[in-house]
Amino acid sequence: MSTNRRKADFSFILNNGIKVVGSTHVLFCAKTYNCNKISVGIIVSKKLGNAAKRNRIKRRLRAVVQNIFPENSPCYNYVIIGRKKTLYCPFNQLINDFRYSIRKLNALFN
Repeated sequence: MSTNRRKADFSFILNNGIKVVGSTHVLFCAKTYNCNKISVGIIVSKKLGNAAKRNRIKRRLRAVVQNIFPENSPCYNYVIIGRKKTLYCPFNQLINDFRYSIRKLNALFN
């Protein structure tokens, strides 16, 4: 699994991808032509809090990505936008919310 770091990667996924809104995040997904591995980028806005809170949200989202995202569908790029609820909700609820979002994405792509 790799990370999106360039602005062009984020812009492509946000403009051309499918959007699924969850209670703890907003998930964008776009197919890619490079089918080597999954690529994930995380965005957390400054309006969600100071640097410590934003970093905690990013850490929680990264932990969910490592637990949830399937390694057997490597032709997709993801961008996850964290929300305020990500900081305070129980981790199990966060995982369930991501599973629901992935099911919605699979239904939209298939």
